[in-house]
Amino acid sequence: MPAPQVVITPEASTTQLAEGVMELQRILTRGLGLGDAGTGTSFLARAAPGTPRPATRIGLSDNLFGSFVEVTVVAAADLNVNLVVQHNLNLPTPAQRAAAAQKRAQLLNVRWLVAGVRYRADNAVVAPVATDHRVLVLYNDGAVGANSVELRLYTDLTLGGAQNGALTVTLFLFPAST
Repeated sequence: MPAPQVVITPEASTTQLAEGVMELQRILTRGLGLGDAGTGTSFLARAAPGTPRPATRIGLSDNLFGSFVEVTVVAAADLNVNLVVQHNLNLPTPAQRAAAAQKRAQLLNVRWLVAGVRYRADNAVVAPVATDHRVLVLYNDGAVGANSVELRLYTDLTLGGAQNGALTVTLFLFPAST
């Protein structure tokens, strides 16, 4: 877990106490913040070496510990394969399971929620809602690191082509309790 932005101790100076009060005031007047998915570090897509990584943008966190991550999936070949999802939460790394039969039971240091899905193209054509489109983000057998996890994306939405192009999936990652 990250350290609070302001730490008040019995030995705190007047300036430190004032900073603590200002931080509390900011939280109380603006509310709790999840962060900003639109700002932060960007990573270009990587095909090799190692596990592929889609174009990714890691958002800035606020006072709730978690990280918004935007993963851009370009082609159907990016689905149902392990993709490195960088989150920069710097969490303790669980021991990696070596045997294929054990990898599905790998301990994870993060959980995630799909916070949004959008086509990158302005003229995207999507079938009617009655076709029950969905995007799934699952862990199967990937590597788990302090700042990343390998996840698989699944969707029945059309990728590529002149109409639809790439799909950006916004995830909110946060520490796992077990």
